[in-house]
Amino acid sequence: MKKQLLSGTASSRLTAVSVFLSLLSFERSVYPLLLALTVLFHELGHLAMAYLVGAPVKSTGGGLYRLCLYYDPSAISYGREALICAGGVIFNFVLAALAIPCLPGPRAEFLLVSNLASACFNLLPLRILDGGGILRCFLLAHAGVETAERLARSVSVFFTVLLFIFSVYAQLSLRGSFSLFALSVYMIADTVLGA
Repeated sequence: MKKQLLSGTASSRLTAVSVFLSLLSFERSVYPLLLALTVLFHELGHLAMAYLVGAPVKSTGGGLYRLCLYYDPSAISYGREALICAGGVIFNFVLAALAIPCLPGPRAEFLLVSNLASACFNLLPLRILDGGGILRCFLLAHAGVETAERLARSVSVFFTVLLFIFSVYAQLSLRGSFSLFALSVYMIADTVLGA
């Protein structure tokens, strides 16, 4: 039985940590909870899409920051697997659209922006993100396994390096958030060591 890891990305992990720290500090801010809702809705999108495309889901599991889906690879086409990867992004766009009628309001604006940011970020063709899974499925459907894996890894490394360069630029020139730099370092480590 094939184990398909639907998420487990650094962004989900960092979100879980931020929600936990917010609860520890006894802040009354609702924003960490809205961020957690964004991540939860994203993960549920993967699971819902698996059922919608008729994937024979055997079991699900995971933890605070990831969702694992177990299915039989012989019953899943690359197109269906790509749709499962895209399910989280689709659900983020849906939640963003649901926030639009509540505008203008700071909470609705935050929900809109966090879901659009989550969707766009997850579409990056990095191996550990949904975009990387979609790219891999597309390549496997149109090329041999070795060629597809090599191309998917090369594209992932290229975009990971671009993300790292941008994060360093943002950190030094724009006085950006350190979290983007930490996220890019995590992704480089995962891309280099995990593949």
